[in-house]
Amino acid sequence: MGRIQPLTWFYTLEMRVQAKLLAHPHGYLSEAIAASIPRRADLVRDDNIRQKSRRWQLRSAEAIRLEEERLRLDSWWTSLCELTRRALLEHRGAQVPARYRDAVAELDPRGAPPSGDTDAPFALTGITAAYVEMVAIGADTR
Repeated sequence: MGRIQPLTWFYTLEMRVQAKLLAHPHGYLSEAIAASIPRRADLVRDDNIRQKSRRWQLRSAEAIRLEEERLRLDSWWTSLCELTRRALLEHRGAQVPARYRDAVAELDPRGAPPSGDTDAPFALTGITAAYVEMVAIGADTR
């Protein structure tokens, strides 16, 4: 059996959950979000007696990995012109016009799927889609 790729579990989550985790990877997770993470091995539980409910967090290595990705994407996002940022936000979860393919092509192997037709619209995927969703819902206010 092959080794599970880092963040594989992340891509199984709903997009809004991905965005929230990317925004605050070291934060506490609700029971519902913790339950949606398929590998409990990626979580640690805080059973503080004063707390009525359990609090969960990502394991440090996973949280650091997400934080590093967010910082890398923060740098990418600020390098984009305002028009490109608006277009990516407007078309998140849908087909992005082909003229914006270059803005994401080198960002993430899952970011803009390769296509034989470079003039065809494309969908944001992977960590890129999660980041754009994070920006859109305002979860990036730290």
